[in-house]
Amino acid sequence: MKLIKNLVIVKLEKGYLGINSLNGRTDLVREGAIEIIKRWRNEENIVPANADEAALFSNLNDRGYLCNNDVEEKRKKDEIVAVLRDKYKKERAK
Repeated sequence: MKLIKNLVIVKLEKGYLGINSLNGRTDLVREGAIEIIKRWRNEENIVPANADEAALFSNLNDRGYLCNNDVEEKRKKDEIVAVLRDKYKKERAK
């Protein structure tokens, strides 16, 4: 599993905000987790090194911040675009 490319990290006054731009979820992220996420950004197959990393990995997976590969992430994006395109066409047809 790897982090999605559509993960946006925003520094806040106190802490960070993680934004999953594929599904719209947002999460407050603690400083220690940000350092791990930064390290994982370039990894193709994340392997948590300890219990804290395993908990973070599980949370990121549950919230949709992980995917198996770039093909899966592209498929998810394409699905979203297709749904929005169909909705737009239906709205225009009214």
